[in-house]
Amino acid sequence: MATCFQCRVSIRAQGERIHAELATPARQLGLQPFLREVRPRADGLGFEALERVPLLGPLAVRTRIRVELHAVEAPTRIAFRARSGAVRIHSEFRLRPSATEEDVTDVLERVALVMPAGWGPLRRFVLRRARQAQHGLLENLRRRMEAREPAAQRVAGPVQGSR
Repeated sequence: MATCFQCRVSIRAQGERIHAELATPARQLGLQPFLREVRPRADGLGFEALERVPLLGPLAVRTRIRVELHAVEAPTRIAFRARSGAVRIHSEFRLRPSATEEDVTDVLERVALVMPAGWGPLRRFVLRRARQAQHGLLENLRRRMEAREPAAQRVAGPVQGSR
């Protein structure tokens, strides 16, 4: 059973730079807030990562994630498929020039989580943490991209939508 949500952010940077940042496995560290280690895969199609997901206070779960890059269409689209145990994640970023602001790129990320049907409360926990991670990723991406621009200004924060 899939659960879907989306996040949006507007970034004062060119789409080509944003796409290159997302497509470079080593650059993922520091974007997704739960990632602690990233290693490129030998086949060059993605990366493996170690994630530390907070439970309560200092308690956390460490998980390994295998991530595959697919549907790389520079500079407008990049998608990832990831697997961590029984959880599968499909994530797609769409990058478009802003219709209202010059030198701004609108980034829309759509995420689908696939988890076992019988997970109940654990399913809600995974979804809550996934949303938190993806919102953090987009905010960190915005900060990183705009910090490279001398006149960086915040355009918009991530917006959550779910279905």
